[in-house]
Amino acid sequence: MKKIYFIGYVVTLLVLGFGFLLSCDKKDPLVVTGNIAGFVTDADTGQPLQGVNVSSSPGGLTTVTGSDGRYEFSDIAAGLYSIQFMKHGYTTNTKQITVVAGKTAFGDCTLSQGAVVMKSAVGFCDYNQYFDIQILKAVIN
Repeated sequence: MKKIYFIGYVVTLLVLGFGFLLSCDKKDPLVVTGNIAGFVTDADTGQPLQGVNVSSSPGGLTTVTGSDGRYEFSDIAAGLYSIQFMKHGYTTNTKQITVVAGKTAFGDCTLSQGAVVMKSAVGFCDYNQYFDIQILKAVIN
């Protein structure tokens, strides 16, 4: 008789244990990454800028804005990032952006048109004639 009670007790514990395990909700995996996204526009016209080189530090990630001026870094570790925006003919701009796990941090940026400085080139012709090609500063309007 004791054996029957013992077996009944063990079976009850097993059924209750499996029932408890099956009824537990599975938890979502821990999210430790987030995103950075934004738009880059011309400071004077407000128009989107295509072809802006966007880089992040730390991480060394790079991307280029699309025709709508949009950029995005996906699934990057949470933390503080320095985002640099560069385009020929525009002044470079940098923003500090904090990424929170599971969220998208928005970092819109405007770039101002600026001067382009080019260096002079000096060389010699085949006839030993000295020539100096001077390329002047060009200001893009």
